[in-house]
Amino acid sequence: MNRAAEGALALLFPQRLCCHGCGCLLRGQEGLLCDDCQQALDRCLLRRSHEERVFSSEQVLAASAYHYREIAADLTQSLKYLSDKAVAHCLAAGMANRYALMDRLQAAELCVYVPTHEKQAARRGYAQAQVLCGAFTAVTGLPAASGVLRRVRHSKSQVGMGREERKKHIVGAFVADEAAARAVEGRCVLLIDDVLTTGATVCECARVLYVAGARRVLALTACRV
Repeated sequence: MNRAAEGALALLFPQRLCCHGCGCLLRGQEGLLCDDCQQALDRCLLRRSHEERVFSSEQVLAASAYHYREIAADLTQSLKYLSDKAVAHCLAAGMANRYALMDRLQAAELCVYVPTHEKQAARRGYAQAQVLCGAFTAVTGLPAASGVLRRVRHSKSQVGMGREERKKHIVGAFVADEAAARAVEGRCVLLIDDVLTTGATVCECARVLYVAGARRVLALTACRV
């Protein structure tokens, strides 16, 4: 098939016919990724010995599925910046596998996602962690509570910041919605996000959830830097 025809099909049926990794036409037995891209994503999986980080002072166990590199990073950026919500299902499959293999994560009773500031969500049309959470819960069957956390401060990018700087930068950026947060009282909460870098964001969200009455906070991200 020539490039013009491929381009026309991609425009007409972007979610059905083209690999979300490389853009090639998919064969009938393939899903959202072609076989080559799926194998490349599998190679980005974290080893079992590297899958988790413990933030003792904040009482958070954080696990991740993939290294933030190569196709795993590309898919995460497509979800976050290129409006490709379908790739959430590719990333969530790895997260669900990590969840199934980690007994400590299975203590979770409820999923809550790290929120995006309303200005960013309006610009993108959605909040990427919310979409990722929806894909994850669709696979695992865990219930999710929406709107528990709100990001109330829209600030500059944290790229390039160290952990201590990020911690100072993120303090007070999130609050719990009084009504919605009742869902977390006395429960073990699994916090869902796209990327774990220093852990400052998940730890700040965990702090707010503990204040709201959560019994325990775990975190699971698609990728880890």
